[in-house]
Amino acid sequence: MSAFRRAVVVSSLAVVGAFVAGCPHAARPIVFGRIDTERGAPLVAEAQTESPALWTKAESMRSKAESAYAAGDLASAELYGEHAIAAYEHAVATARLRKAKARRDAESERLTRAKEHAEADEAQLAEIDREADKLEAEIAVRREALSPAPSGTTDAAREAARWMAVHVNLATADALCTGAELLASQAKGLADAKKVLDELRTKSANGKGEAPIDLSMRARAMCLRALTNARDVAVSGGGPSGDALLAEISGMGGYAPLRDERGVVATLSMVPSADAPFESGTAKLTKKGKDAIDALGRVAKSHPTFAVLVVVHAAGTPNAKRDEDRGAAVKTELAAAGADATKIAVQVAGAQLPAYDPNDAKQKSKNERVEIVFVGGSK
Repeated sequence: MSAFRRAVVVSSLAVVGAFVAGCPHAARPIVFGRIDTERGAPLVAEAQTESPALWTKAESMRSKAESAYAAGDLASAELYGEHAIAAYEHAVATARLRKAKARRDAESERLTRAKEHAEADEAQLAEIDREADKLEAEIAVRREALSPAPSGTTDAAREAARWMAVHVNLATADALCTGAELLASQAKGLADAKKVLDELRTKSANGKGEAPIDLSMRARAMCLRALTNARDVAVSGGGPSGDALLAEISGMGGYAPLRDERGVVATLSMVPSADAPFESGTAKLTKKGKDAIDALGRVAKSHPTFAVLVVVHAAGTPNAKRDEDRGAAVKTELAAAGADATKIAVQVAGAQLPAYDPNDAKQKSKNERVEIVFVGGSK
């Protein structure tokens, strides 16, 4: 109640008090009716439980108002009555605030539990994805292991085709075993796979005579199994799936990403020349090439369960020195962008793994490219 209103009430009641002084049956002030109405409201009843201190204060003011009225002090009775009403209203407001806070806290707890359940579901889905990828990899390993029976000798044309297949298998097996070693150098089966791979290199060195096709298929299958085992070691503590990484790189644009048995592959092509990662015929990075590699280096940094294999391809006659320098330049740039240099390897594939028909004059130039393979997570 404002000071002015209180003064008016006091003055008015003083006059009334003087008029009815000595009269034991003066009419009860209107404020008592308002007190009864306020006190009987459902919210006030709740306030008695929710705000007991304020309720007690309101009751005390009401009692004082009654005492003042009984003593014939109508002015004080009116004032105490107004205070009682204000105290009841305060108790109601406080009770409502407490209930609102309780509802807010309950809703916050519910949201927290829902978030925890959602995170648990996401973790479970990630684990299911990894298990599915592992099964797919195992199927691929077993399929590779089912090599046909030794095929024996054949005519010159077919023998040449076999040699092409041997070179492809050799390059692929090399990439698979290198990826396995980057992830877990002691992975089960890796040592045996490397022995077979070394044997294949020796028998394939001159590219003449009978093509070691069966040995090349065996080396590829053993290196794939070793990589599968290495992936299990690398992600034993959790990590993103290959699908998740593929989606992330796809969203970046410009890398023509894909997945194969090596891992998630981002490609930097020398065609068209405007987007080429290297200046023509050299190992000097272009501005676009540097930016593209830096972005992939940051991806590698944010996904430490993946290793990185840089594969340099040639079109036509390979240039081993240039391609080695290109691989070294890419590795240096990746590391500068944050990738772990100890988990980066370079493979110079030359012309062994063409993506386009090398006999097609319009397409063969596209075979000159650099692949950045993210090995790990899952297949």
